Amino acid sequence: MIALLLALQSGDVLEWDARTLFERSTVRNVRLSADGSAVEPERGELFEDDGPAAGYSYKPNEEPLARGVRIRKELLLPPPRARAATLLVGPGGRLQAAINGTPVALEAPRKTGNYWQAYAVDPALFREGRNEIVLHGTGKVWIARADDFPPGTAPPGRSARSADGGKTWTPIAGEYCVRLLLDRPRAPAILRLPVLDLANLAGRTVAPPVTSIGPPKVSAPGATVRLRPEGGRQVQIELEIDAPLRTVRVEAASERPDDWTRRLSVVESRNDPIVRTLIPFEHERYDHPRLRELREKHRLDEVVAGAETDFEIVTRLARWTSQRWTEGHLKEAYPPWDALEILKPHADGRPVGGFCQQYNLVLLQACLAFGIPGRCVSIGPGDHGSPIRGGHEVVELWSNEHRKWVYVDGNTAWHFADEAGVPLSLLELRERQLRGGEARLVELAKTRHSWSGLAGWPPFVELRMIPRSNFLEKHSPLPLNQGMRGWFWPGHVAWTDGAAPASLLYGSRATRRGDWDWTPNASFLRLSAEAPDEIRVRLETETPGFEAFEVAIDGGKPAASDAVFSWKLRPGRNTLEARSRNSAGRRGPPGRVVLELKEGP
Repeated sequence: MIALLLALQSGDVLEWDARTLFERSTVRNVRLSADGSAVEPERGELFEDDGPAAGYSYKPNEEPLARGVRIRKELLLPPPRARAATLLVGPGGRLQAAINGTPVALEAPRKTGNYWQAYAVDPALFREGRNEIVLHGTGKVWIARADDFPPGTAPPGRSARSADGGKTWTPIAGEYCVRLLLDRPRAPAILRLPVLDLANLAGRTVAPPVTSIGPPKVSAPGATVRLRPEGGRQVQIELEIDAPLRTVRVEAASERPDDWTRRLSVVESRNDPIVRTLIPFEHERYDHPRLRELREKHRLDEVVAGAETDFEIVTRLARWTSQRWTEGHLKEAYPPWDALEILKPHADGRPVGGFCQQYNLVLLQACLAFGIPGRCVSIGPGDHGSPIRGGHEVVELWSNEHRKWVYVDGNTAWHFADEAGVPLSLLELRERQLRGGEARLVELAKTRHSWSGLAGWPPFVELRMIPRSNFLEKHSPLPLNQGMRGWFWPGHVAWTDGAAPASLLYGSRATRRGDWDWTPNASFLRLSAEAPDEIRVRLETETPGFEAFEVAIDGGKPAASDAVFSWKLRPGRNTLEARSRNSAGRRGPPGRVVLELKEGP
């Protein structure tokens, strides 16, 4: 629903309902209620310590359960105060438990994350501090081995084994894959409104002039309000909520001189606000020596020669990546997350290679070498009950041309487009697959993969993003041998909604579209009237590897610019275009405004 915006002679009033507030703000631990009438704290906290080494190991990592064998897992918890609790065991079996000494007859489990079993347990059994979970029965439990933890880290030592029914215990070298999900509000539940111009709460293209402005009055029942000045008339409002919040109202009284902006008309405005995320995504720096070496050693400039747009660069690199090898060497070892290591010759002369994850990592780092941001996402059916089996390791790349994230596959050498030919994102493909829609396949090269429509492989239902791309700069944290056996790393950010909730294994979830589809490289022109016929321009961007703004006035040659400057208008048409430039020299999509100024006093 469009926000209700009311203009007053003495100032503006901004009033947003819950849906508008959720969509336009950045959020942390906040969700929109099922009926859309309120924003409320997200629920569900995952407690675990096996995550850094959970997954496929090249060494034995299974604990078979049999008569007399007990395993003990200790978890440290805050005051549990939860309305439900779920015990997660990977992979599990026919188990019985004792929680803090109380025997528990576990009900028939349900499967989650394709491999794990989930058991409902009474949350009253848990307490603040150390909690002991003892399991026995038949089946097995995976071990996150100590020697699979990232270098320089170690498991906390909260897992032990007994072979005599629990009389004596021996610590294991690692942690059992046993987790606990508590159904309780997540804190802090933070919601940050976009930066507001208190003299322009109505959101005009050009904020009117003011001589003075009073402090804002914020009404947000059920929330703690914090104001963060952003300079001059701008302020950011942060809300910490502990109860459902249905509306927010902001008022600011001001004194205004004669408003010369009445002589202004907006001829054109392509000036969308920056969509930001509170996911702490870490980008690889474009000048990393390994990226430069990849570009030079494999002559990638020749691969993309003649490409006119960043999207064409991406598709050419995807075609090239898909043809690098036909067989990998994953049976022997999992290669580092480094394209040069994946592409270097193995003992048999062929590239080290791998499967879909390695193909798409090569594509990602090839794109990063040209200053094009991207991210690794694993896709699968999740717990939705989809008939499509298996998963896939892919990437999304940011397209300046299309101003969106797009899915281009370096393994299958394809992407998908809508009815107008615009490339689709993973979220868009997910929505089409869930509703039984279709998409147009764009094949970039012949590979061994084929596609039979959105009713078949690959599944786009569960999307799990690794919240960083700087694998060369930082070697950990990373999923253990991603894609070899399930997706157990709790560091993934999983998309979840009512249509297909994410698996219970993931404590980090995204529910707001903007948190997943933020807009790197885009530029926003914040315009406010100053002296007659003069506008103060403030440029904003969230460009990875930002180097400078480039500004063009009235069709002139773009030139480097400060982020804040004055724009003197002349009678007639005035054009301002601004874009960011990153450290690789790539320019983002422009923000553009064309104003018509009538002559007058």
